[in-house]
Parts: sequence; structure tokens; C-alpha cells
Amino acid sequence: TRLGPLAGRVALGLGAILLLVLGLVWLVRRIVGLWPFLRSVGEAVLRALLEMPITRIWIDRHPRASAFIAGRFATDVFTGLPVTVLAGVFLYVFGIWLGSVFDWLTAAPIVAVDIRVANLLHAFWSPGLLRSATWITALGDTRFVAAVTLAFVIALAARGRIALALAMGVAVAGNAVSVTVLKLIFQRERPPFAYFTESTNSFPSGHAAISVAFWGTIFYVLWRAGLIRVATALLLAPLFALMIGGSRLVLGQHYLSDVFNGWLVGALWVVVAVVVAEWWRETHPRTPPRQGAAKWLAGGVTLALGLYAASIVIFYDKARNIPWQGPPQVTLNSPLEIVGAGDFDQQAESVIGTPLEPVNLKLYQMGQSLPMSHA
Repeated sequence: TRLGPLAGRVALGLGAILLLVLGLVWLVRRIVGLWPFLRSVGEAVLRALLEMPITRIWIDRHPRASAFIAGRFATDVFTGLPVTVLAGVFLYVFGIWLGSVFDWLTAAPIVAVDIRVANLLHAFWSPGLLRSATWITALGDTRFVAAVTLAFVIALAARGRIALALAMGVAVAGNAVSVTVLKLIFQRERPPFAYFTESTNSFPSGHAAISVAFWGTIFYVLWRAGLIRVATALLLAPLFALMIGGSRLVLGQHYLSDVFNGWLVGALWVVVAVVVAEWWRETHPRTPPRQGAAKWLAGGVTLALGLYAASIVIFYDKARNIPWQGPPQVTLNSPLEIVGAGDFDQQAESVIGTPLEPVNLKLYQMGQSLPMSHA
């Protein structure tokens, strides 16, 4: 009797997670596999454009402008094609971010979706789900992020990887400042049934932003350090972002638009961090690793910070103290009070607010129909 009603919800949740992971794996494999083909096509198109007579005439008339444009497509320096691509990505993500802000300010349909998704996820609350979501959300906790960031910066600096250390610092610090300022500007209140009491505003989600800025930069650093492959980084970075952002939705701490906007803010800082790191690598000689006492001191501090960060997640106070009491019991004097209650919506709606079929209600007791039916 207990497992029956839960089996569908558990299977639905696990199935959604499995499909998400499989979808990410498929997408990453397609990106990695198609990249050589896309690059060759782009080079062929560029050569064809340069060989056109009208292009040659324009180049001869405007040598400085053509030299500048050609420099933006150079593949032998970071300030060439890599910066051009990253600048395009930054502008694209920034444009989407602006659109999400205008959607919220103008009460676009996503605001209606916010409320319905929040209500839907709230209906699935259970002690196990809340505890799992809380441990996942701990991966974006301020104390955990600060400890891991400091550990990475110290370890990378001790090994002479100043560029990667700068990437970590720029991404986390810049993201923190941006989210703080944006929360103060927009002043959006949290959902009314947020599971934990938070003192900050809701828009954008700080956890969602740091799930991209922090974890995305970490996987970039691990890839640049040669510890993981690029396909692994492309798979794990969005997976961590989706898990942490999703945990904020499950816990009712944020609306869907808060999380989406936070992801975009974090993505912007990942791009900035990559640009800073790659520019530093190209313009500055690599610093030799620390030796002797400095090396051992850096290793000890890094280990201590790592243990502290792990303890935050393992012994996360919010996950260990979940005062679950279940839904309140309500005593009705008459079945008609169900229909007459103010919170009983007699019209079903889709997640975007489109009216669907009316709600049909029929009560049974001991296999017999009660003398009451409402459609």
C-alpha cells in the first residue's frame, strides 16, 4: 500500500534523470564527432569568400580593415579565432539573458509557468526527495564553493598554473558580485512555500549561477590540466548545473525563471574566465612550480580545505534536520465541502495556463458510491 503510489513517481523521476543523462551523452558525442567536419566546412567557406573578386577588390581598397578582420580568424593565436568565437558566445548568451529579464519584467507566459511548475513540484514532496535535493544543493553552498575555490587557487598557483588559478578566481568572484547586485536590483520574493528560509531575493538564482560558473570552470581547469578529456568536461559541466538548479526547484527555493536566468549569468562568467586564462597563458611565461616548504605548505592547506568542503556536504545541516510532518489532516463535515473549498480548482490547466478539461470528482467508501458526484 505504501510502495504502490510511490512507484510511479519514483520511476518517473529516475526515468527523467536517465533520459537527461543519455541526452547529454548523445549531444556531447555529436559535438565532438562533428567538430572536425564543421571546422573543415568553415575553412572551405572562408577560402571561397576570400577568392571572390569583390572580396579581393575590397581587401585591396581597405588594407587595415581587412588585416584586422583577418586577424580575428587567425588560428595560430588565441586573440584570433578563439577570441572571436568566445565573443560570439558571450554576446549570444547575453542576448538570451536580456530576453529572460524582459520576459520576467513584462509578465510573459514564463511567469505563469513559474507558478505552475512550483506548485507541481511541491505536490511531489517527500522526506527522501527533500533530503536528496538538499544534499545536491549543498554542492552550490557558499561555504563549499569558497573552500573548493581557494583550494584550487592555492594548488594551481603552487604548480605554476597561474592562468588556471585566475580562471577560478575570476569566475567565482565575478559571479558572486553579479548575482548579489542583480538580486538587489530586481527584488523578487521567494516562492511562498520555500522549504528553507533564505534572506536573499529570488531572481536570479545564486545556486544556479554558481552551478555553471563554479563547476563549469572546474571542469575547464581539469581539462586544461590534462586530468580529463574534453568530452568528459562537456558532459559533466551541464549535468552538475542541471542537478543543482533542479534541486532549487524541488526545494521550492526558486522559480523556473530564476534558475534559468542564473544559469545564463554563470555561463557569461565561464566565458570571461576562459578568455582571461587563455590570454594569460599566451602572454605570460609559465611560472615554475613551488619547491620545498612552500610546496608542502600549499599541499597541506589544499588538503585541509578539501576535507572541510567534503564535511560541509556530508554533514550538511539542512539535510540532517528535515522536519517533515506531511500534509495536514483536514476534517470535513460533508463531502460538499471539498467542492466548496477555496483552494479546489474545478478547471484543469496545462503548465502554461491553457484551460483543459473540467475536473470530475466522485467519492467512494467501502466500495459504495456516496450520494454525491460533481463534474
